[in-house]
Amino acid sequence: EEQEEKEAGAENNVNQVQQNEVLIPLPKGPQPLNKNLLSNGSFDNTNDALKGWFYKYDLPGESWYYDNHKHVDVVKEYKGRKNVVRLWGDITKITDRGEGVQIDSEFIPYEKNGRYRLSLYACTTGPDCRVYFIGYCWKPGVKRDHIPLRGEIRRVYKSQVMRIESKDGAFTGAPKTWKKGVAEFPMEKPSAEAQKHLNDIDFISAHLIAIGGNGGELFFDDVVLEKIK
Repeated sequence: EEQEEKEAGAENNVNQVQQNEVLIPLPKGPQPLNKNLLSNGSFDNTNDALKGWFYKYDLPGESWYYDNHKHVDVVKEYKGRKNVVRLWGDITKITDRGEGVQIDSEFIPYEKNGRYRLSLYACTTGPDCRVYFIGYCWKPGVKRDHIPLRGEIRRVYKSQVMRIESKDGAFTGAPKTWKKGVAEFPMEKPSAEAQKHLNDIDFISAHLIAIGGNGGELFFDDVVLEKIK
């Protein structure tokens, strides 16, 4: 009972914070083709280099990632690229406990039957990574006239991972020197079951996580999420 009260209190605090946030209206009209839909994919916003990215996880049920923000920043230069995001941790943070270090892009409205491309550059000193799309839908009872806050939607879809290096299974792979990765979503001919889940999606987000491999630093730059069809 005590734990339930704590969780309820935490949720109330989150709701209060959300009520104080400025809601961003949903964009009108169809999305442009072949244009980056992310507002800060290159991490070069002069006021906030991580604007448009979620890296502090403090909602109820996210306790596994409560210190995630302590392992994320933007460095001015790395191996010839400027203003790149850095995710880092020792081997315990990256592999032994399994949670890794992650960031998620802002929520982008998903146009039904549309196709999207995610591209980025990655480089590592040790950590492996996973990069993929996440699909979300509105929670019941939420007014649907704005870009959602994190507590207003729930996850309903996870795409296949991007292949940057030739890696099998759930891992994307990450190179020691800068290399571009590209993934498209959804697949050209999804199964009937997959299509059913796709129909539930209202928003998509790019999920980037340093996990597996060894301790060290993982860098990303020039993240582009664009509608291609």
